Amino acid sequence: MSALRPELPKGYKTPLPREEVLRRLYKSVARRRSLIRGQLRDNGHRCALGCIADDAMSTGGITMLTAVADEIASVNDKLGPRSSPKRRWEYVMRWLRKQLAIIDSKSDRGAKR
Repeated sequence: MSALRPELPKGYKTPLPREEVLRRLYKSVARRRSLIRGQLRDNGHRCALGCIADDAMSTGGITMLTAVADEIASVNDKLGPRSSPKRRWEYVMRWLRKQLAIIDSKSDRGAKR
């Protein structure tokens, strides 16, 4: 269970690798234009984890390691309560792009060997 998002349901499937979670998260967050802070959902708005959780419901849910969920929630909440939902979305998208670039560069190096 996530310490930062205790309302996140416990998964019972094998957790996806961090890389796969971040790829799915990127697609999910990219479809929105704002993110809330401190909770999964509030009046139709979502944090980054709320986005991926809602999108995954149609396919039976998603299971990730608690450390990955906490990392995502920490990045989502890093800007503090005074940041606008749009600014929070921009920050999370920048972080996701950077993380995916790192993942892709590592996989490129492995493929060249």
